[in-house]
Amino acid sequence: MSTSEIITLVVTSSVLSAILTSLANFRIQNLNYKREYYKKIVERRLNAQEQIVNLSNELRIQVKSDDCQLCNRICATGEEHYQAFAISVATSVDISFWLSEELSEILLDLNIFLLNEITLEITGADEDERNNSLMQLGIANHEKIRDFRSKIERQLIKDFGDLANVNSFVKSKHKSEDKLYWLKK
Repeated sequence: MSTSEIITLVVTSSVLSAILTSLANFRIQNLNYKREYYKKIVERRLNAQEQIVNLSNELRIQVKSDDCQLCNRICATGEEHYQAFAISVATSVDISFWLSEELSEILLDLNIFLLNEITLEITGADEDERNNSLMQLGIANHEKIRDFRSKIERQLIKDFGDLANVNSFVKSKHKSEDKLYWLKK
């Protein structure tokens, strides 16, 4: 083998090695980008679900009225506490993009229920009358509120199992439909 052939062989192998190294680096960077992308989506979904767990925990707390009837705490501790909870449910609609379609729908149904069946039904001229009205609405709707909590918790458990499946999450967002709700007047 002549010197020129050896030099050609070394240069060719160096160029080939450089090309293969570049391709491998490109592939690794692409995989790292995808991994970071998926990590950010999972992190956002997890944060959204943690907020919903907090809502669910708030719905879990029950109190007994003076006549020993069960009432959810959101209705038993006064209108100010109820309004704060209702606002947190309404703001959960803002993060619903990061939740499953099923969980988003349950939260939207809860929001509409709270508005129609409780918020718009509170009566009374002063704070005590309004708080008493709220307590009575909480007693009357105790089972419905408990059912919403159960639905939320069951769906959260399902969603936690599928949290890292970003592809199915993204595909489900393509299938979402608009749903209309009516508020009472």
